[in-house]
Amino acid sequence: MKACCFLFSSLLLITLTACQKPKTSDITAIMGARLIDGNGGAPIENAVVLIENGRISATGPANDIKLPKNTIIIQAEGKTMIPGLINTHAHVGYRDEVNPEHYSTQQIQNQLELYARFGITTVASLGEDREQARAFQAINDTVKAIGRARLYIAGEIVSGNTVESVQEIVNRNAKNKTDFIKIRVDNNRGRSNAMPSEIYDAIIEQSHKHNLMLMAHIYDLEIARDLLESGADFLAHSIRDKEVDQELIELLKTKNVCYCPTLTRDLSTYVYGETPDFFSDPFFIENANTLEVVMLKDPDRQTNVRNGEDYEANQEALKMALVNLKKIADGGATIAMGTDSGMPTRFQGYFEHLELQLMAKAGMSPMAIIVASTKDAANCLKLTNVGVLEKGKLADFVLLEANPLDDIVNTKKIASVWIGGKKVER
Repeated sequence: MKACCFLFSSLLLITLTACQKPKTSDITAIMGARLIDGNGGAPIENAVVLIENGRISATGPANDIKLPKNTIIIQAEGKTMIPGLINTHAHVGYRDEVNPEHYSTQQIQNQLELYARFGITTVASLGEDREQARAFQAINDTVKAIGRARLYIAGEIVSGNTVESVQEIVNRNAKNKTDFIKIRVDNNRGRSNAMPSEIYDAIIEQSHKHNLMLMAHIYDLEIARDLLESGADFLAHSIRDKEVDQELIELLKTKNVCYCPTLTRDLSTYVYGETPDFFSDPFFIENANTLEVVMLKDPDRQTNVRNGEDYEANQEALKMALVNLKKIADGGATIAMGTDSGMPTRFQGYFEHLELQLMAKAGMSPMAIIVASTKDAANCLKLTNVGVLEKGKLADFVLLEANPLDDIVNTKKIASVWIGGKKVER
């Protein structure tokens, strides 16, 4: 009789256990980290960040935040939490060269996942974006567990010889629901003619009719000045021909135009004249394209780079870019982090962290660099759901093993990356 009772009790326990569902919750709490929220204020030590349905629902010191019932707790003591980094100038979908035959949905997916592993959670692809990008772009503001960087696009880069032809391209991009319009206004160091002002004036006007920002590839001070006067919304590279003046800085401020340095773009034009130091960085090696690295280490290729017509001029261009970044940042204009990565030899994900180091070399403080890579980057792209860690924003963030305010190189010490409140596989 006792055996029967024992058997019955055991079966009942098994049945009840099988029917019970595991505890779940829609709320997650990141507990104990140092919080750098992206706004530029003092960090919050021993912070709590609550995440509900992919968005931030509360932030603050641990003593001020009451945890809802059944909250899932993620312990993050000793770590630093920053918003996901935003690259305002990249290119996505190509490999080896900008060839439409290489552009594919799988390339886009792979590259956005790569950016995410490096803590780059939002990317603006400024040009040559094709139809396959639209499906990625369409779910940018959702809280789906996408596991990749969010993608915004400029579509077809606008160029042409007549007002009518360029207006047609702008209209086509607008019909395809691109986020921006991109033009190149560059005379290749005086070797060619830059786009005439009557053409870029027409492009800017037509872009604004569609409520689209005009992103301008530039190199020269005078061209940049004229583009600002004409209504360009974003300078997508450094000014590198001469030092900027106060007039240019005031134009950036009064026109509310952001300046994107892309320092690593200039670095990439000469650094492969020898084997760069970062080829031995474990943070680089773990995600590097081995075949591309082997190609760049080839002695004959390195010799060709050193013997190139612009080898020394490119080094001087980066020096000028660093000087101008310091002057523009100190002058109070808004800086937006961008790299032009995704073009050949510009390594996606890693170059963004290298960009932060070059921004520090120019003289920007770690906090200013973080703000330029989060809050200001989002504002410069007119993105309202990302960039800062505060109530209502998408829960895109990076947990770091060390404090980037001590040294910006610490952004490479990634513990985990989260997009839409879900941890990204690394």
